[in-house]
Amino acid sequence: MRGGLALAVLGVALLAPSPASADATWSPSDLQTQLMCPTCHQRLDQSDSAVAQRMKALILQWHDQGLSEQQVKDRFVTMFGPEVLAAPPPHGFDLLAWLVPGLVLVGGAAVAGGLALAWARRRGGEPDAPPLDPAMERRIDAELDAFE
Repeated sequence: MRGGLALAVLGVALLAPSPASADATWSPSDLQTQLMCPTCHQRLDQSDSAVAQRMKALILQWHDQGLSEQQVKDRFVTMFGPEVLAAPPPHGFDLLAWLVPGLVLVGGAAVAGGLALAWARRRGGEPDAPPLDPAMERRIDAELDAFE
């Protein structure tokens, strides 16, 4: 019993990713889409400036050294400031950049839904057709019977 439990724990430990291997899963090309060139203010993967080329080389070097993606980002933020990040960090005042678009979208959908409901209520159903006189009804029925 004890041996089976030990084997199960060992199997789970071997299959679980280690922290070192989890950090190595990031790719330099993905990180380049998350950083901005400080000179031309384009995403790093779209910039060919000298600074961008140097930053790309540093990303490759630090990736090969085994640094985590967050460590590389932190180094660039230390060098160039938070403006080097393509997306603002989701905390503090920068959290508004994440929340405002969603709130505007939800608010716009609510306004559109309210206007649609008001329009549907105001429009009402189809107006009733004027009643037909009995002679016209007989004529229409006769012509419809002729088509059958």
